[in-house]
Amino acid sequence: MQPDPDLQLRVAIKALRDVVMPSLDPENALANEQLQLTLATLEMVRSRLPMVHEVARKELENAVDLARSVDPEETIAGMIASAEELLGDSASTTSAIDASRISLLDEVSKSLNCVTDSERRMVLARSVIAASKSQCDLARGWSLPGGFERDPQEVPILEGFAN
Repeated sequence: MQPDPDLQLRVAIKALRDVVMPSLDPENALANEQLQLTLATLEMVRSRLPMVHEVARKELENAVDLARSVDPEETIAGMIASAEELLGDSASTTSAIDASRISLLDEVSKSLNCVTDSERRMVLARSVIAASKSQCDLARGWSLPGGFERDPQEVPILEGFAN
């Protein structure tokens, strides 16, 4: 088989639709429902595949913005700098970008958990909420094909990403 993820997903979707679906017992509502959900998920992943790298980059940018907003003492400045270096390098891999985001968010979480002053915790909580909007919007845009949005026109489109 050719190592083309789009082609591989299309083949899997076709096999599920043309071979597995007709062989299911029509009375088995749960199996039929799960197959439909699986097909819809695979189709969504296939449609989003060209955007994975750029979305990972945007997620790291969001993590950097969050880290900056809650770390005024710059205790994680080195990690922020490393993340920005990855973002500035067009050869950065998606897995390196994801690893940087995960590490940075882990350190942000640890840093926030060390704050004991309740007033400071409230200020930081507000900063986290404000900084989380762009990540939430990104996740909503990514999941838009799932059909769970009450008003899809409200959801920011994944602009500037490959399609």
